[in-house]
Amino acid sequence: MNIDKQIAIIKNIIPEIITNILKIYKQSFEINIKSDNSPVTEADLISNSIIINTIKKYFPDDMILSEETKDDIKRVEEEEVWIIDPLDGTKEFIKKNDEFSVNIAFVKNKEPLFGFVIFPAFNFYYFAKKNQGAYFVDLKNNQIEQIKCSKVEKLEEAKLVISKSHKTKFEEEIIKNLKIKNFYEIGSALKICKIADGSADFYIRNAPLNEWDICAAHIILLEAGGYLTDFINKEITYNNKITKISSGIICSNKILHNTILELLQN
Repeated sequence: MNIDKQIAIIKNIIPEIITNILKIYKQSFEINIKSDNSPVTEADLISNSIIINTIKKYFPDDMILSEETKDDIKRVEEEEVWIIDPLDGTKEFIKKNDEFSVNIAFVKNKEPLFGFVIFPAFNFYYFAKKNQGAYFVDLKNNQIEQIKCSKVEKLEEAKLVISKSHKTKFEEEIIKNLKIKNFYEIGSALKICKIADGSADFYIRNAPLNEWDICAAHIILLEAGGYLTDFINKEITYNNKITKISSGIICSNKILHNTILELLQN
């Protein structure tokens, strides 16, 4: 394993991923429905192809878990695996509201070592490597800045982010019961990235999601000084046999985390 080489290769293909996704995004495209009733477009498949082919070219022995590729369950026997969502927020892509992402993470012993969350429509991405901090990279202006979670301590002052296309009754109850005044609907992994860069403070979800939905954003949030656990304060792990996460997630700055846990348990 050469993490720096892996990171450099992913950085090199980001412009290609963005160009190919935007080419489809800017025209009319076909929408197909998968067996799990979720939508898929040509952009999901092209992005998946670029990422998978690149990994296989440079790291032929590496195992990969991707939303758009048949799962090879042998991956659970390996210490290391790539976890990829080639187009997170396909519903946002279809609605053309720009809030979709490409999530690429690399996991060792069930923990993410690095992660990229790329936003093609905005021409920027978030990136983190374990113990090296989290960063926002503006490709348009060729700028990079380190990001940190907020220091907000009180829930009544906190900004909550909720799902744009997957809102639940639970989220409505949270807003009502906690008397949250500042809440914003955001698509894809942008919710967690917004907590990482300090422009939002927490996100709670009780509906199931998959490992590839949050793995890359998870390391970014951790390296920015945030926290991500399930509803009983258990760390989320990756490269499991069952990739669905059904125990809920809490993403927040570290200060708010215990307060949110207590309120949920009450």
